[in-house]
Amino acid sequence: MHSTTQNVKGTSFIIIFLFLILFISFFTARTILANSPDQYKTITINRGETLWSIANTYKKDTHGFNTNEFINWVVRENGIDNDRLQSNQKIIIPVLKQ
Repeated sequence: MHSTTQNVKGTSFIIIFLFLILFISFFTARTILANSPDQYKTITINRGETLWSIANTYKKDTHGFNTNEFINWVVRENGIDNDRLQSNQKIIIPVLKQ
């Protein structure tokens, strides 16, 4: 009877351990995919556009980013040194491709 209890405890431990590994793997893969620039929309800047105007245009599609979060994401992901955009410049924005 004692060895049966140990077997059940050992099996339970293994199942919990495997579930934990699966859970961590799922979220790690999801995070890696979420940061993949290939899944985000690339736009071409038109004359006179600003990060602020672009953020306002795509606000409803940005998964809850407010304007400042949108701008910070674009600056970081595109390596923009200042807020000035050039006409015909291509940038990635935090809007999923459709």
